[in-house]
Amino acid sequence: MPVLSTTPGSIVTLIRAYKFQNNGNVVATYSKVVKYQPPPAPVCESVPVSEIGFDGIARTTIRQECRTPFFIPEPPVIYDIQGTYQVTGNKITMSFPGAYSVRATISGNTMSGQITEGGSSEFWTISRKTAAGTSGSGKRNSYPNVERNSQGKLTPANGYEWVNPDDAKDFRVEPKPGLIESEPGKLRPARGYRWVNKNDPDDFRVERVPGTRSETHSSDLTGKWEGTYTCGQGVTNLTLVISQSNTSDISAIFKFSANRNNPSVPSGSFSMKGTYDDRTNKLVLKAANWIEQPAGYMTVDLVGKVSQGNTKISGEVINCSTFILEKQ
Repeated sequence: MPVLSTTPGSIVTLIRAYKFQNNGNVVATYSKVVKYQPPPAPVCESVPVSEIGFDGIARTTIRQECRTPFFIPEPPVIYDIQGTYQVTGNKITMSFPGAYSVRATISGNTMSGQITEGGSSEFWTISRKTAAGTSGSGKRNSYPNVERNSQGKLTPANGYEWVNPDDAKDFRVEPKPGLIESEPGKLRPARGYRWVNKNDPDDFRVERVPGTRSETHSSDLTGKWEGTYTCGQGVTNLTLVISQSNTSDISAIFKFSANRNNPSVPSGSFSMKGTYDDRTNKLVLKAANWIEQPAGYMTVDLVGKVSQGNTKISGEVINCSTFILEKQ
């Protein structure tokens, strides 16, 4: 079975999937998702400091200064192995290169069995995945509201878009702006929107209804937002106080402090300026000026997305990791 290495001390989830083809071939896909990764250790160095005392004599002392390197989280890893399979009744045997084999029993939508490689073995149980969409050939894929086009490429189903279009391995989707799910896989216009062409069931374009308020979120983000973010110093409490002069122009105060799981983090704060696009729900904030700067700390920028209902903001701390905030 594949070796998916990770940083010591990390908490990792290993996800396996098997894709069977009619020609007797099978592809085993292993995905490593890092749930927690220890932050890097601080880097310290001795720095000479010259000072003039009250007696007018210059003296040089050695001061220890430490900084925390940028924290770059491990990305998800997807590992594919191609092999062959045979089915006899409800028994299935899969063979892969490197003396790696799988023997399993199928019961309804559940498969359970034993993986063997060399002298080691592992028992497991997995379930059949279903999806909301099908490809042109009728073959179902394993990602909700994701379809295969005529070239076999995965694309969002009609009315959906990628959550993270810059990550080729992230297949999560969400309704396009102005649409919400009335039930899984079924879309309708949000309050304040209407169909552009209500007579075409395949046309998911919507337009704003003049003089109405959006159901998905309010354009006003003013107020206090609290949560956490992760950077080189580890998980840290974050309070973001937002002021909004108009729909798109945003100013904020970024306040950070110790988390109960990381009590050594000092408190600090700085101002931010940015923009908010109420059509795409995207919030971009760039650091401006320090208000309270702890020694060795640098400012960061934020890129996030406001949730439906205007209750959460989540996204990326540039050059660090992620953040999530809730409206207070």
